[in-house]
Amino acid sequence: MKISFFLLFVCVFQLMAIGAGAQDAKVKITESRMTIRQLISEIEAQTDYLVVFRNQDIDVDKIVSLRKGSLKVADCLDNVFSNTSVGWRFENNYITLVHKISEKQQNGKLLKGKVSDSNGDPVVGANVVEKGTTNGTITDMDGNFTLKVQPHASVVISYIGFESQTITVTGNVLNVVMSEDSQALNEVVVVGYGTRKAGEITGAVSTVKAGEIQKLAITNAGEALKNVAGVTTLQSNTPGAEPTVLIRGIGTINDSRPLWIVDGVPDGKVNPNNIETITVLKDAASQAIYGTRAANGVILVTTKSGKKNQKAHVSVNLRSGFVQNTN
Repeated sequence: MKISFFLLFVCVFQLMAIGAGAQDAKVKITESRMTIRQLISEIEAQTDYLVVFRNQDIDVDKIVSLRKGSLKVADCLDNVFSNTSVGWRFENNYITLVHKISEKQQNGKLLKGKVSDSNGDPVVGANVVEKGTTNGTITDMDGNFTLKVQPHASVVISYIGFESQTITVTGNVLNVVMSEDSQALNEVVVVGYGTRKAGEITGAVSTVKAGEIQKLAITNAGEALKNVAGVTTLQSNTPGAEPTVLIRGIGTINDSRPLWIVDGVPDGKVNPNNIETITVLKDAASQAIYGTRAANGVILVTTKSGKKNQKAHVSVNLRSGFVQNTN
């Protein structure tokens, strides 16, 4: 019994000695200017400590000034972080660098709430962020959240498929009912057999609108498809020449070109300035409409049409180019 008590006393005494002498560890500084990353490396190489921190809290590439010589680790850390938002503490064999909590943050209030949909079901994983800051959290499996915010702050609640809401905090409890964002689902897309809402389409369909086409410096309709997923455009070296368009690779050996349909007319030609939308049918379902000619996909082009009470106007769009062999 006496031996066990003696050994326990020795262990406790050693731990107290380690804790008391933790901040007395020294590191030899040979450079008057170095980055925080280099200082951390020197501390870890010359002492038994491991420096722990989060990348978003510490700018390790920042250059700091230090006094040369053998210095206590605690003095080095004080010198580097004394006038910054970074704090530090010794924990056994670790030196933990943490972000200091400002007085303003400490005086904030705890906000609790729940996010649900129009049916009363909890919205799991919704983002709840204090407006104008990076202070935020997400809802749990029951749609509940807890967040410390400033008095009279505003929080932004958002989730995919729902309309974002910005709410001014007036109390300590906030219950939010999210509304579905039906704008994207109501968008009309041209398909081979008429028009359908985007939310009703199950096949692989991509659409390029006139506003996007006008931003591109193109001379033909094929060049407007260069940014469409699943579509490859192989540009010719001749200015103005139409590129080779491949939809999901090569579907047939003899002819790999997709079928172009311009206002319902197969193999039609069109001025890119007259295009209202280009819709690409990329899956095999398009063959049910156009047969074997659609083996390489279908590209539907809808041109612009006149509108009621619209004034007539004439516009000119000129582009030129040249080809020069490398010397």
